[in-house]
Amino acid sequence: MFRWRSRRLPHEDDSPTSIDSLSDIELLDIIERIDLTRDRIDKQSGSFMADSAPVFHLKEYPDIVFKSVLNTQRNEAYIMEYIRQRTRILVPKIHRVIDDPKDKCYWMVMDYISGETLASCWSRLSWWRRLQIAFTLRSYVKQLHATIVPHADVPGPFDGTGEALPCNGFQFQFHIPGPTFYTYQDLADWHDYQHFRAQAAIHMNGVAEILQYAKFDTSEPLVLCHFDLHLANMIFDGQNRVWLIDWGYAGVYPRWFESIALAAWASHSIDPLPRSFARYQGFIVGHYPWYFRQYIYPLMTYIDSFRYSTIDGDYFEELGIDSALWHPSALARPPLRQRMVRKILDVVYNILSVPWNVFTTI
Repeated sequence: MFRWRSRRLPHEDDSPTSIDSLSDIELLDIIERIDLTRDRIDKQSGSFMADSAPVFHLKEYPDIVFKSVLNTQRNEAYIMEYIRQRTRILVPKIHRVIDDPKDKCYWMVMDYISGETLASCWSRLSWWRRLQIAFTLRSYVKQLHATIVPHADVPGPFDGTGEALPCNGFQFQFHIPGPTFYTYQDLADWHDYQHFRAQAAIHMNGVAEILQYAKFDTSEPLVLCHFDLHLANMIFDGQNRVWLIDWGYAGVYPRWFESIALAAWASHSIDPLPRSFARYQGFIVGHYPWYFRQYIYPLMTYIDSFRYSTIDGDYFEELGIDSALWHPSALARPPLRQRMVRKILDVVYNILSVPWNVFTTI
């Protein structure tokens, strides 16, 4: 049960695959023959993440999957390989990235990971196996957040070009393509502006009392986040290892962004987050429940409700309303007690993780 962890990195496996001898043109021909119903992998299992990019598995190529990705998310392949080369996080290896001019998308041809999503198998696992998985996932999140990125002060996805790219996921999903940020302050201003739009729209609809909101807090450091961590994006394979998949939302964000997907699953999934997994939620991604309940979820509701409303940025000034009545003064952050508890728990969890990381492996 206990043994020394191997130092061999996952990406060192260069085993031959069934598509090595095929050209891109031949692969595109195979892709055109995919049966969109029969060959599609249904990994969501009734979750709230219904719009995940389609992934196809053909029996003629048992070791490979084909993933169709919008051209607006071309960074996914780059980030996956970036993570594979710099961490011990298990990420499927990408063998080919092919443009599809007909469908205006591109295809990622990558390893097929034989196993089940944690959404499917978690309830059947022993308490010991669940504990092992929780420690592994915490280690993954820690490694991810500690990974050095090319432009640490530029929020959002990145690739090898060095350009700022549109953001995808959750609060950004109502804008296609998503917003592009060049600085941390741009990210904060975007969130504040969405609150202002809701504030003005509600007032325009005849509500006399002006909605109050708090300014986006930029005190948390920007780190590399998966930004879509939930049970359907975690595969438990036949060797009792955990793989992270679906990196389409990944990018540089405040570290509490990592908790959003699990919090959203727990609150709004058709299949609720199992209680036995919810116990590990804070351990894995950090204790950040306040941000989803008090900030992100209300914000997403406002964006969805008023995204088609035409709002003048000088709305309140034109009405002659005192800025003290509508301009935010507080920062959007949890109470001090919650922040202190989170820091204490993080220290305790780090101490517990040291012997585990040294002596055990899944």
